[in-house]
Amino acid sequence: EVVVVNMLFATVTGIAASAFSRRSSTATAVAYGIVLTVAIGTMIPYFIAESLPRGFVHASLALNPFAAAASTTQAVEMLRIMPAGLWLMHIKIVGGVTALLFVITLTRVWLLMRPQK
Repeated sequence: EVVVVNMLFATVTGIAASAFSRRSSTATAVAYGIVLTVAIGTMIPYFIAESLPRGFVHASLALNPFAAAASTTQAVEMLRIMPAGLWLMHIKIVGGVTALLFVITLTRVWLLMRPQK
């Protein structure tokens, strides 16, 4: 489920970037930037967890697809810092963001496609 939710997130992010950009190169750069920020940027607090509040680290790991996938396995090193049920939290948060982004994108496309008066 974690992989499917993240695949949908990346796809909808690309579609949304295309709906809001005038050029495909801009849309591609924005989509890649968002997906890489979510995938890599949210992993940074894991590496400096000792100097950050535990709640902040848990929140950032809840957004990270790699941490969510690792929490479904027995990766003992990562499990020491992860909250229980991280993968389920990840699915709820990223799935909700994906659904919201999809609705916003549909609205944007509908507004662009409606007849001009």
